[in-house]
Amino acid sequence: MYILNNSSLKVHILDPLVDQARLGWRFCGGGYIYQVEDAQYGPLLSGPEFPATNPAVVNGQGLPEVFQFTLYYDEREIEEKKLIIGVGLVDKRDPAKPYNLFTNAQVLSFCNWEVVQSGSHLRFETTQSFKQWSFRLIREVGLHERSLQSTTTLQNLGEAPVPFRWFAHPFFPLSQDYRCCRVSGLAFLPENPGFGLDKEGYIVMNAEHNWQEGCFLKFAHL
Repeated sequence: MYILNNSSLKVHILDPLVDQARLGWRFCGGGYIYQVEDAQYGPLLSGPEFPATNPAVVNGQGLPEVFQFTLYYDEREIEEKKLIIGVGLVDKRDPAKPYNLFTNAQVLSFCNWEVVQSGSHLRFETTQSFKQWSFRLIREVGLHERSLQSTTTLQNLGEAPVPFRWFAHPFFPLSQDYRCCRVSGLAFLPENPGFGLDKEGYIVMNAEHNWQEGCFLKFAHL
């Protein structure tokens, strides 16, 4: 585990080699922020199984990032070995059953990360090639006072376009007032049944919404 810390925050970041048992096939292995601790309040992040010591890798915790699509040329190839950006080569765990990211997947080989730490900054870099695709992925995490900056760069090294869908996947603990977080530059939310903004600009969950159905909300204006 890599650590970035100061008098205010302590950031735990998974080591892509030492902590492979915590990585799995869903979340990007480089720059995986597993926990942030406040010097006064303790852990700030959660997860579906938090505070379990060893949560299932497909659930994860903290501030992971996801490249949702596996790389394949034809949809029929989804049942074959495939590459997930930032993870590595992935296949079905049970060859007799259909591929499923949550219930039937395994990592055959993780991608190799070069890691450089300089003070309160970490840089993770990997190069991946698969079939007609070749690219470089760089993840950078930096801590300055109470600001934690996470940057992702995907550089195409080949001639074929690299299809991808990226998104952050933060796990914030559910508080009694249903406050989730406050995002810089967020002035309003589209009309939706699940979330709203309070007077201080925090995203707040609607306690009366049926959360078994979830509520996907795209911040298109950010």
